[in-house]
Amino acid sequence: MNITRIISSFFLLLLIFISSKSKLFFNIVLINFLSFLCFWEFFRLLNFKTLQNINKFRVNNFFLTRSKITLTDFIQLILLQMVLVFYTFDKLFFSTLIFVIVLFLNTFKSNYKILSFVGIVYLIIPFISAFNFYDSQRSLLILVFLVAITTDIGGYLFGRSLNGPKIFPITSPNKTWAGFLGGIFLTTLVLSFFSDINLLSNYLWLPIIVLLSVICQLGDYIESFFKRFCNVKDSSNLIPGHGGVLDRIDGIILLLIVIFILNLTNFNFLENLKIF
Repeated sequence: MNITRIISSFFLLLLIFISSKSKLFFNIVLINFLSFLCFWEFFRLLNFKTLQNINKFRVNNFFLTRSKITLTDFIQLILLQMVLVFYTFDKLFFSTLIFVIVLFLNTFKSNYKILSFVGIVYLIIPFISAFNFYDSQRSLLILVFLVAITTDIGGYLFGRSLNGPKIFPITSPNKTWAGFLGGIFLTTLVLSFFSDINLLSNYLWLPIIVLLSVICQLGDYIESFFKRFCNVKDSSNLIPGHGGVLDRIDGIILLLIVIFILNLTNFNFLENLKIF
């Protein structure tokens, strides 16, 4: 793990720490600013894919850096920020109305309308979830970040050390089964220190931890598949040593979606895990 990657990781952890202490900072940085960058990267990747189909030029990240979003994408980007702002101020009617307008604007796109629709829904749910959890279950947010960080570190360390057979060599050539299992192992090991349960009596504990780590890695594979579809290596070059924002929080995105859905069924992760 090079020095640039370490510095970038430290900076991201610092942002998370400050956000846990200040709701205003959390809303501005981790909700509005981060979501803006995620949607910007997503629209730019789709636009880049469209340009490939039209111009047939050779694909590489240099061209992605020069790629711009369309006017429709820019309007959607601004409206999506309004959706989140209205939502954080509990103006659900206006938030929903603007979101419907955003989805309607997809009908004016020339290519990948359905993919754009799915991507917008896929990316906005985590930020709504994060805001909800910050107010009601902040410990659940900490759990999500902890799972994502330990899974990523475990996957990197075990994957680089042991190598071995690849999981998805076409879409994720650097992902190995050793890294996959290493991510699960380290997540289980670290979370066991934060848990106050009898592992022999609570049969749900281990499956839940494994499930969360697998979901986190699945989010990584989904983003890798999308990048492969767009023929690029990174979603952008915003974060030195990591690539883009989507590259950094791909696992967190899917984790927040799944936990948000399960939370609607009144499944209490923290109670079953007895963490924090």
